[in-house]
This record gives sequence, C-alpha cells and structure tokens, in this order.
Amino acid sequence: MSSEYKDFLKKKFFGKKYSRDYDRWVEDPFTAFVERRQNKGFLELSKAKPGMKVLDIGAGTGKYEILYSRLMQKKGIVVALDFSDSMLSQIRKNIKKHKLEGFVFLVKGDGEHLPFKQGAFDEVLTMNTLQYIPNDRKFLAEINRVLKNGGNAVIDAISLTELRLGHNLALFWDKARKAFGKKPLGVYRQFYTTESIKHRIQEHGLKVKKQIGVILVLPWITKEHVGVTLPSPHHIFTLFPKLFPIMEKVEEKIKNIPLLQGLCTHLMVQAGKK
Repeated sequence: MSSEYKDFLKKKFFGKKYSRDYDRWVEDPFTAFVERRQNKGFLELSKAKPGMKVLDIGAGTGKYEILYSRLMQKKGIVVALDFSDSMLSQIRKNIKKHKLEGFVFLVKGDGEHLPFKQGAFDEVLTMNTLQYIPNDRKFLAEINRVLKNGGNAVIDAISLTELRLGHNLALFWDKARKAFGKKPLGVYRQFYTTESIKHRIQEHGLKVKKQIGVILVLPWITKEHVGVTLPSPHHIFTLFPKLFPIMEKVEEKIKNIPLLQGLCTHLMVQAGKK
C-alpha cells in the first residue's frame, strides 16, 4: 500500500469524524440492517471457541471484538489490528465500555505486513477491509502465514457483480462516466466475483470451505464507489422499512447459490489452512 494512499485513508476516510460516527450509524434503520446481516454471516462462518487466539485485521471500532467476547466467553486472546489511530482510539473506548480488558489487545499495523510469527492464530478475521488493499495477494498471503495449520479464516469482500449493476445505473449521470474511467473507483481498490474471490484466496495456501452472499440491497451507488454523489439504496430503505424483512428472507434463499450470491453487496468466505 503506497504511503500516499495510506495517508489519505487515515486522514480523510478513517479520520476522527468517521471513527466517532461509525458506531452511531447502527442507530439508522438501513445501517442496522447491514450490521445485522454481516453479524449473522460472521457467526455462521466463525469457529471461535474459548481459549483461542484470534486476529481481527482492520478492526475498525471493535464491533467484532464484542461478538468474539460472547463466542469465547472472554477466554483467550483477540488481537485487534488497525492502521488508523482514530479507529484504535475508538476501540479503546469500546474495550472499557464492554469490559474487554485482558481479552482484547490493540496493535497498530498494516495487513500487508503483519507483525506476528508464523502460525500465531487459530482464527483470522477481516471484515470491510479487503476492498481498500491494493496488493490483495500480499494481504492474503499474510493471513495464510499467521494462521495455524487447521485454523479458520473469515474473509469479507465487495461483490463486483452487484457493483456492476450500480455502475450501469450510474451511467445515467454524466459525472459518473468520468469516475468510471481507468482510475480506481473512489477509495475502493478490489472487487470480486463469486469465482474470483475463491480463486484468489486459494492461490495462497488456503482452502475455501464455504461462501455466502450477504446484504442484498439495490445497486449500491455511493460516493465511495464512484467518486461522485449519487442516489443510494439507503434513502429507499429508510422511507420503506417494511422492505427489510422481505430482503432478509430473499437473501437467506440465495446466499448459498453461487450464481446469485453476486447480487449481494458482500461475499463472505470461510477458509482453512491446507
């Protein structure tokens, strides 16, 4: 990851305001829906048990550390790694709030250069992070390196198929044409199909055991994707909250069907070390 891009993410995208507002967003009906679906996917794919050592790469404000504390009964170790000082500061507050001292430990670091020994962890988690990594091969190789033999990895990725739907819709706006040139889309650097994420993960010594699609919404078009402000499904779902349970039921039907998983915003993969 270039220093220029990393500095941009730290200061402009994952700065103090973002980290401060991150946890408050779940109070919004649409964001609560997103959180609920991602949490359900995580709980389905995680194998965390009491006494394990877990690494969370791109820990954000520490919401998965809270879930791990329930799965592991606060017995074991969870290392929350993030390169943003603002995010780490927010995690510290959540550690204190949820009494996770002695269970969650913070490390400032880069997912492409993990400061841990080979085979150090029983489980590695990375949520809402892979899309920001320019060198995803290096990132995934590092996950494989620090994971124990027989260990479990839970990897979340942005769906390219779903983004393409948004891309086509965005072409109705002239400004979006410029944003979708040869340049990267907004701050995101990686997108995957149901097959490409499986192939990429297995290139680096991991074996995909299960893959699901999560967060079925309308074509996802936001400033982060295209670099310009465009309508997003947030507005529709907020106006019509009765759509949430309908979308959840549909998602449950299609999440395990490879041909339809790409309609979801995120692809979540469970992988083991070969």
